[in-house]
Amino acid sequence: MSRRPLLLGAAALIAAWVLVPSGVPLYDGIGFPDEPYRYAQPPAGAKTTARPGDAVGTSAGGNGASTEDLDVMSGEQGPQVEIFVSTGELKGPGDARTFRIQGTPVAPAAGGIPIDGNIYRITVGCSAGTSPCAANVQPPQTDRFVWVALRSTSSRNPSPNFLYRPTPAAPWQAVGTDRAGNDIYSTTFVGPGDYALTYATNLPKSATAPAPSRQGGLPLTPIVLAAVLAALAVIILVIRFSRRPSSRGISRTDLP
Repeated sequence: MSRRPLLLGAAALIAAWVLVPSGVPLYDGIGFPDEPYRYAQPPAGAKTTARPGDAVGTSAGGNGASTEDLDVMSGEQGPQVEIFVSTGELKGPGDARTFRIQGTPVAPAAGGIPIDGNIYRITVGCSAGTSPCAANVQPPQTDRFVWVALRSTSSRNPSPNFLYRPTPAAPWQAVGTDRAGNDIYSTTFVGPGDYALTYATNLPKSATAPAPSRQGGLPLTPIVLAAVLAALAVIILVIRFSRRPSSRGISRTDLP
């Protein structure tokens, strides 16, 4: 077989690898049907489900920073929260031995901006030996990524907005929102605090959403997904045509 089809296939695979950002979250698709949404406090008429889970993970520390990528998600079929933090983005005192990040589901209070599903309260911390210490997240560098993804209760349009507040007493502010799947939305991690989705359109002027972040490493977007599928289609066509029998056949002169 000619080397050209193999080279073309390898080039398509490399293109797909380059186009897919790191830390891609799981989302529903073929073979991965979502279970019903799990509420911290189920609304009237909601299906009875298990309690939603936390997303929690730890990283070893060194020189006052985390030394590993952290990609943590809750355990539902169709995780309802996922947090990705690149190596070195969790910061603390120089003697911090471990860093920890956790997202915990919280039921929204009545009144105010209507929340879709749960609020997810994200906390970060560290420990120096047996003593706890304060930690925070450094604004991501050009080659590092820090993001949060939440699953909405439905995939209806228009898409919801991502909300953030540093404390439960602070007002909500809308932050950039990227659609990462059928019902999965992501935003750049702003800092510890509460994250939620809302389908409300009459947000306060102080909470007007900026343009969605396009920083690398965010979850898979429809454009990138289409590029990956196109690359895979090229690979399939190259393999299929490379295996087609010759139309020339065998002539008498080919016979011994």
